[in-house]
Amino acid sequence: MTCLSGGDVGSGALAELLQPCVLGGKQDDITIVLAVVVDKRRESAALTEAAKQAAEDLSEIRTRLETALKVQEAQAQAQKEKPKKTPVSGTSFTREEIEGMDKKLLQNILKQNDLPTSGKLDKLKERVMELYSL
Repeated sequence: MTCLSGGDVGSGALAELLQPCVLGGKQDDITIVLAVVVDKRRESAALTEAAKQAAEDLSEIRTRLETALKVQEAQAQAQKEKPKKTPVSGTSFTREEIEGMDKKLLQNILKQNDLPTSGKLDKLKERVMELYSL
């Protein structure tokens, strides 16, 4: 009998090889990887069944990961394709005018266009210039 430090080994051929038993001590959130040496000739059928079961279990996980990856790629692509904002007001500014603006005025322009208003003066000027495509 092979003792594992707590936990369930599941069902199937591998469970027949590994019989769980608790050796004592505090159970932690640590994953323990165990290996068992068996006679390959004697346990061939059990090992084959265990490998088949592991492959089936991994196929579900692989499907979930592939789905999550496709969703993530679609979200990234959608963000890339976001249209640029156009200014709400009909006014336009030159680069020199934006450079001469104070922080409060820049924040008001950004707020009117639903853009972030926090940051240093240079960052605010950069956002306004992007807004007006300068």
